[in-house]
Amino acid sequence: MFHSALIKLTLLYLIIIMAISVFFSTSLYQVSTNEIGRGMRRQQTTFEELGRPQGFLPNQEMIEEREKQISESNQRIFWQLLYTNLVILVAGGAISYLFARKTLRPIEEAHEAQSRFTADASHELRSPLAAIKAEIEVALRGKEITASEARKILESNLEEIEKLSSLTNNLLELTRDNGNNLAREEIALKTIVENAKKNVSQEAKRKHIELEETIDPDFLVLGHKGSLIQLFTILLDNSIKYSEKNKKIIISAERHGHFVVIKIKDEGFGIKGGDLVHIFDRFYRADLSRSKVNIEGYGLGLSIAKKIVDTHKGEIKVESEIGKGSVFTIKLPKATK
Repeated sequence: MFHSALIKLTLLYLIIIMAISVFFSTSLYQVSTNEIGRGMRRQQTTFEELGRPQGFLPNQEMIEEREKQISESNQRIFWQLLYTNLVILVAGGAISYLFARKTLRPIEEAHEAQSRFTADASHELRSPLAAIKAEIEVALRGKEITASEARKILESNLEEIEKLSSLTNNLLELTRDNGNNLAREEIALKTIVENAKKNVSQEAKRKHIELEETIDPDFLVLGHKGSLIQLFTILLDNSIKYSEKNKKIIISAERHGHFVVIKIKDEGFGIKGGDLVHIFDRFYRADLSRSKVNIEGYGLGLSIAKKIVDTHKGEIKVESEIGKGSVFTIKLPKATK
């Protein structure tokens, strides 16, 4: 599909270039030939006014010679313009192809991303549904089922349903375009982080992970409170998940120009250098994943985090080293007092 569109767009650009080239070439040819003819006629008029010099060609021969020179000049101009247009045709074809590729590349990338997103989402939705279906079919094929067995099946199905609910909520969050509808306000960064810490406190206690926060209470950011709490909840939850027990996570912040720069440093498993460029991709964990670590999730959290940061006109990046942990750096617009 895109190959055909590329050829058509290339031809369209080339037609436009050649139409402009031919138009100017035709105009230039007409102007040049007219000026040559006018110059020759002016020269003839001057000779007639001054009188024909001795030994000069007869008038008829002079006219024929003049017409010959005009014809030769016009032919040289024609062939030079034709050669120029052939060069423009070749160069224009190459330039048109490059411009067409550049024009279509964002569309092609968006189409590929949408296709991957649809395939990945279908795969993740299909897995829990298949598990629920299998458990119910096994139960129905049995002649008798005890209350205890039925309860276990229902509990298992409920877990899968909760996974589906979490997945669909995350998918809706990713596809929702609410960047311009979020109400912005001045918020204390410390308040946002403290709310996020409360959201992950149970998991942190379970793994005996210390959340150390050193943020100045006067640091204010401009943004949507609920979204920013969700952002830091995702990042802290990610750091906790990929850290062993009895580790520490440090949250710090400092001002840089018109931004507040926040760092979340963990002592987790770390991320391979080749995987860092994919860390914010949708379903990254599902496709590439840190397969040596058995952790539940769909790989959508960091995609949502990046979307929140982008919505707030900020930046997010990660630095990591295997076995030594990761550092997430977030830049958010600073609120001006």
